[in-house]
Amino acid sequence: MRGGIHIDGQLVAMSLMNLKGRELRMLYALLFKTNIFSLLRVKTKELFNKDVDHFNANLEKEMQKIEQISDEALQLELFLKLTEVYEMKGIPYHSIENIEQQCTAIVEHAYSDLEKSDHNFIDFTDRSTDQTKLQQIIQFEMQKLFFSFDDKYQELKEDERFKFTQKIQEFLVELPDDEQIRLKNRLQIEEVTKETIHEAMVARGSVFVLSAIVEIAGFTAYTTLTTAMASTIALGGVAMPVGVYTLASSLLTLVINPFILIPLAIGGGGWLVSRQNKVSQKRLVPIVLLQMTLPSMVALPNNDEKLFQPIISRWQHLKNKHTSLLDDQHQYLKEIALRQKKAVSAERESAELANTIQALTKEKESIRQALLNVIYAIDKSEQSTTYDHLLQTISSKKERIATLEIQKANNSKQKGFWKSISSAFDNSSLRSEIRTLTEEIGEAEMQLVEELLQTEGTVLMNDRQRFQKIINETNDLIQKRSESSNTALTLRGEIAELEEKLSVVKKEIKNYQSKYYGIADE
Repeated sequence: MRGGIHIDGQLVAMSLMNLKGRELRMLYALLFKTNIFSLLRVKTKELFNKDVDHFNANLEKEMQKIEQISDEALQLELFLKLTEVYEMKGIPYHSIENIEQQCTAIVEHAYSDLEKSDHNFIDFTDRSTDQTKLQQIIQFEMQKLFFSFDDKYQELKEDERFKFTQKIQEFLVELPDDEQIRLKNRLQIEEVTKETIHEAMVARGSVFVLSAIVEIAGFTAYTTLTTAMASTIALGGVAMPVGVYTLASSLLTLVINPFILIPLAIGGGGWLVSRQNKVSQKRLVPIVLLQMTLPSMVALPNNDEKLFQPIISRWQHLKNKHTSLLDDQHQYLKEIALRQKKAVSAERESAELANTIQALTKEKESIRQALLNVIYAIDKSEQSTTYDHLLQTISSKKERIATLEIQKANNSKQKGFWKSISSAFDNSSLRSEIRTLTEEIGEAEMQLVEELLQTEGTVLMNDRQRFQKIINETNDLIQKRSESSNTALTLRGEIAELEEKLSVVKKEIKNYQSKYYGIADE
């Protein structure tokens, strides 16, 4: 035992490192691609065509999709998926010991889950206390497979049964003499032939016979038996491991559960579906452990610790990439915060300048109003030619208004129906002209104010000087406010660009953490 790590963890870890090619891709596809919706599709296809094993056909299809992905990439993802199924906290996978530690925890979780979900497992473990937890899981799964196969065996034609028992007989005759004697005694047969094995399976059941063979011949027998079982029950094409066949039947019962079908039919039940997907994955783990570790139990695996190096190196590469993404995220957040601070400061300055400009404008209008009140009291000596001309114009317009008012009054005195109507039309025209003249007088008065502001007379000199100063100050402030506003706009634009980049990085991080479970836990 290395560094106190349980032997089960060592065996699972080493088995994973030795897992290659088709077997690796089969277990990967099984664990990653089996869910309620894929099972529902399989069940639907079975309604229309029962001559094809749609579950395994779908599995083959998924295996082809990952054909070009390297073994070490799939090994790491399969390992991480096993930790994800049980929501285990990630640890640094920089050493063999840490990988083995997690593998031990996977076995513990799988064992505990079987205890909770299958009461038969508790009864089984009570009878096999001399075995490790991994061995108990594997033995239990074997027995489940034998029970599942028993019904299939009863349905076989006579010639198919003899073909199956012949394959078993060919294996048994190669066993050592002492093991053959023990097996004969256990099965109560005189000779090991396909006929006697068949008779024993009919008389005592295939479960008893197959379990006895494994008990006496060891795990090596299981490989032979399951290969024979898989080729016997395969519906065509390449035979999958028998555990996959029997597991498919078990998982397919999930999709005919009304508590699953009804929510799916009405477009809801997302939480329930997610929960059932987790349940199905937990059901898969013992089969994955069985298929993965059995070759190591039958024959000593390659224990070269160098086998771990590609996985460790790949994890380090992924971890470095994840760290780099986190650094990018931190840098973007830092730059956004810095620009945000500057933008807020520029916007605050712009707002303060706007308030100052508004106050100055109000003060300027107050001075303008004060000048407006004295435009008719300016001494003749301080009036410019333009000023005098404007006064005459205003006087002329006021006289015209007075004349129009008299006409209105006279019109209002008219008697008679038709004269009243005529007077009403005339007065409407007169009122319109009076309004126009009044507006023109107002404009002329403002021109007088502007003219007064340009003179160098003594009238309201301080106000006039203050007015000019306000204009100069306002122009400076408008320029500064423009600069602040432009600075704020530029910073906001930079923030938008940085936030877009940050969004891309966050998405990458999320995808990374989703694909490589536990990478964020270190």
